[in-house]
Amino acid sequence: MYGKIFTSMFDGSLYGNWKAIVTFQQMIVLCGPGGVLDMTPQALAARTSIPLEVIQEGLAVLEAPDQYSRSPEQDGRRIERIDSHRPWGWRIVNYAKYRKMVCAEEKREADRVRIAEKRRLARQVATGCDGRDMSQASQGIADVAQAEVEVEVEVKKPARKRAIADPLFARFWTAYPRKVDRSKAEKAFAKLRADDELVGAMLEALERAKASEQWSAPGGKFIPYPAKWLSGRRWEDEAPHAPGPDLAWEGRVI
Repeated sequence: MYGKIFTSMFDGSLYGNWKAIVTFQQMIVLCGPGGVLDMTPQALAARTSIPLEVIQEGLAVLEAPDQYSRSPEQDGRRIERIDSHRPWGWRIVNYAKYRKMVCAEEKREADRVRIAEKRRLARQVATGCDGRDMSQASQGIADVAQAEVEVEVEVKKPARKRAIADPLFARFWTAYPRKVDRSKAEKAFAKLRADDELVGAMLEALERAKASEQWSAPGGKFIPYPAKWLSGRRWEDEAPHAPGPDLAWEGRVI
């Protein structure tokens, strides 16, 4: 069997859970049509030479809900049982979606090969043509131009909007009080390559800022746009100090 492994598997919410990633990879390779893998954990371990305890722990993670998964189907579960009455046999939840992505990539590759071949034939005909072959050469060049246009149109089709945002950005966006220009904010956030620690620092800074007099103004008119706040790394600003007693005045009191 053959199954394509997308790099997004390593960058999503399974990051750091190598047992689940390894188990999922084997299931993708071994599953049948429709993403069905009708075998026991013991059979999967024997087939892949991966220790049974690794397979079992990986399956438990893949079957569990994941609120940060890129796909909302089945509450973010990666796999689901074929039959509820038995504890083995699974279906990969997003198999069909990712299979379509593979087919699209294969089509683009086939288009590139087709264009390269048409270019080769056009050059061959044009190089060796005489008066009788000129129309054939022109047709070959026209075929190449048409093929390139078709591929260009395919490439420029707008990508489908992701159903679920980056979970780290989602935490920031939920906490930020002024929700404007989300797309710009997402781009600014992506440039930061933020991790949990950085997002935690942002959220702490936001709580301090929300309590400030400036951010408490009616309508939030003094709250910067989120993209500007991110680009300016405003979470690194020093927290304002509370005003202390007027010592000069106290010195005048007798």
